[in-house]
Amino acid sequence: MAGRPRNFDRDVALDAFVDVFWTHGYAGADVDKLQESAGILRGSFYRAFRDKPHAFIEAFGRYLEQILLPRLTMLDRSDPGALPDFIRTVGDFVSAQGSRGCLFSETLLNVSVLDRDVQKHVLRARGQLLRKLKKLARGDAGLANFVFASALGLHGLARSGATKSEIRLAANEAGAAIAERIA
Repeated sequence: MAGRPRNFDRDVALDAFVDVFWTHGYAGADVDKLQESAGILRGSFYRAFRDKPHAFIEAFGRYLEQILLPRLTMLDRSDPGALPDFIRTVGDFVSAQGSRGCLFSETLLNVSVLDRDVQKHVLRARGQLLRKLKKLARGDAGLANFVFASALGLHGLARSGATKSEIRLAANEAGAAIAERIA
């Protein structure tokens, strides 16, 4: 038996879920908020997405692919000069988001409250980013971790209410320190 046909656009629903998770975090987003944001009924939500963890995994993937990664094309370069560019780009991105900062960073900072499957998914994405940073740092794990920590710090500034200019100033300082380190 096939069941009732879906009467909503999955992509539109996922975009709505991204917004809810980005605004409220994983722990603050409940199924009621998700279904309300997408304008779908509870039964439709569960048939289409199974549960909150699966909805998050799909929404998180959509955020990475459509929002974050297109802004981070410098990670595909092979020169260490991409590292200061990365930090400055992160600063521009999080400062433009206001107190929402970055969904990826927020999720990483709260990884301990995630369901096990969601943790694995998020930590895999973290590992991929760190590998790219380490490659750009020519194998220097300390530098790669410093760049990563700087990016998380910029998100922290955004979440704590820093102004756009404060975030960009911090990003420029971190970028300059990284540029000096790789010179």
